Amino acid sequence: MSFDLYVQRFQNGGIATFPRSVLEDIFGPGAINPSFGLTQVEYEDGSHAEIYGNDSADLDGLMFTHFGGENVFARIFELADRTGSVIYWMDTAPALAVTRPSVIEHIPEDCLNAIGPAFVARDHRALMDYIARRD
Repeated sequence: MSFDLYVQRFQNGGIATFPRSVLEDIFGPGAINPSFGLTQVEYEDGSHAEIYGNDSADLDGLMFTHFGGENVFARIFELADRTGSVIYWMDTAPALAVTRPSVIEHIPEDCLNAIGPAFVARDHRALMDYIARRD
């Protein structure tokens, strides 16, 4: 896809972190460059993504760009679900998704007002379909 997708965790209206090890576990051993910065992942089904973040043990958010494929969407969904993060993109609102309703209460009100309301995606296919509607 030709836009950027963000995964961000909030707790009680503020930015929160999640362990880098969760990212490494989900995107697979050997797929993550330990120096991070820019990581390119690719899978046998042709799914691919460039992942931007920092190199610390705890991550405060990620950006996915030049991404596509069901396997990558399944992993993005799993990352958001396991960390209680939101998925958003810079587009005409609504441009915000979560994997479960309980995450919504932690999103800052100004974020909800700017790019909400939050869509609750029950699986990665629902997330793919919701994002695809923007085209």
